[in-house]
Amino acid sequence: MLKVSNVLNKYFKKKKILRYFSLPHGEYIIEYKKDDEIKTSRIKFNELDNINDIEKKINEVIKWI
Repeated sequence: MLKVSNVLNKYFKKKKILRYFSLPHGEYIIEYKKDDEIKTSRIKFNELDNINDIEKKINEVIKWI
């Protein structure tokens, strides 16, 4: 899941997410700030996801689109 880690690192550096945690079976927990609140969400990725799919899934959660 190197692609997912690369995208999450990019979002972390841009301060779109505060932190993320890797779970087994392609799941990640991301922590982000929205409406002055810190929120967490769980996202599942699979091996077939490309970079655009990964970014789209994250953006749907954090609403940065």
